[in-house]
Amino acid sequence: MTRLMILLAALIWAASPAYAGADAAAAAHARGDFATAFREWSAAAKRGDGIAQYNLGQLYRQGRGTTKDLAAALKWYLRAAEQGVVLAQRNVGMMYGLGIGTEKNDVEAYRWLSIAAALGDPQSRRTLDYLGKRMTRKQIGEAKFRAATFEPKPEKAGGE
Repeated sequence: MTRLMILLAALIWAASPAYAGADAAAAAHARGDFATAFREWSAAAKRGDGIAQYNLGQLYRQGRGTTKDLAAALKWYLRAAEQGVVLAQRNVGMMYGLGIGTEKNDVEAYRWLSIAAALGDPQSRRTLDYLGKRMTRKQIGEAKFRAATFEPKPEKAGGE
């Protein structure tokens, strides 16, 4: 009986629209159908799916399936980063550090890169070393405080 319940739960989960949309988006992306990937990931991202938000940010950054829009890329990366998606946290840090899609902000860059580095991202760690050389102690302290107080917050479905 227990195995039947587990199998039934797995089938229901696999057939859920969010999962199906993510699969369809990944398959479309893999075959180069970026318009379909964009459409599917957009729907999932708007429902609060952090991985879809990261992937949507990638499409906006690269101009695949949509017009290249770095501000929109940052918006979607930020939403994913707030939910704890490490690659999105790295990308947010890089965009703030380089002033891509936003004004350059070393404190925010250091904050997001610190969060990603603490979660094991080696590229963020290396970038922090470089970034710290151009910041004051006060800026680094503020960034570290913001990073230390960060807690991922899952979005509620429909949280456009």
